[in-house]
Amino acid sequence: MAFKLTVTIFFLIFANWACVSSTLKNQDEIITDPATIINPKNDTIDYYSEGLEYGRLGDYEKSINYLTLSIDNQNNMSNSYFYRGLSYYSLRFFEEALVDYTNAIQYDPNYKEAYFNRAAVHVELGNLLDSINDYSSAIQIDTNYINAYSYRALSYYKIQEFENAVADLSKVIELNQNDAGAYLYRGLNYYNLDKYPEALSDYSKSISLNPNDADAYYNRSLIYGILGQPELDSLDSKKACSLNPALCIR
Repeated sequence: MAFKLTVTIFFLIFANWACVSSTLKNQDEIITDPATIINPKNDTIDYYSEGLEYGRLGDYEKSINYLTLSIDNQNNMSNSYFYRGLSYYSLRFFEEALVDYTNAIQYDPNYKEAYFNRAAVHVELGNLLDSINDYSSAIQIDTNYINAYSYRALSYYKIQEFENAVADLSKVIELNQNDAGAYLYRGLNYYNLDKYPEALSDYSKSISLNPNDADAYYNRSLIYGILGQPELDSLDSKKACSLNPALCIR
């Protein structure tokens, strides 16, 4: 079957310093009373905390420098590697980020966020099967890791394993029945599987949860067109156009 495309694509944002809580361990684990190091000027510096702070401020180069000092001093190793990897990722130094996430995992084999972020690096490098393996490892650690299911679904979608993507998005919906995006993206996978009634149902559910989602109306209009319902097709197409002029293409 030819791979079908619609306007809608997955738009899942990899966690960054601006929303770092989505990839942090519990706060009690982050501030682990790290040892203070005396620098040549005899100032007391907590390199790890300084590295985190510069990362949150968006100064990734300074963050890397301080976290490197933290690693050199054997301080909070798994987290130091993890957050240095996050700064490398933010600078698009993907190979360096890959190494750091791997080191974080070596120090803490149950570090689910490190597997998750390493999977995101694999996606950037085009290693989709490796990304799936890492998302799967994160899910083995936490079977309710909703973000890992969502992003693994995206990797499955990209390699055209639509059934697996549907299974993952169904798990997302099981964990959060009000996730409009999960219904929308599952509908997209159903569409590519020629399962038009299922796609129609999911697009409709997505619209009920998010009535202003232009993509959901546009994609549902395509289904109505396929199912021979031109009036409903036209209504949804006009609604999509009114919400997003970029979709005024039919």
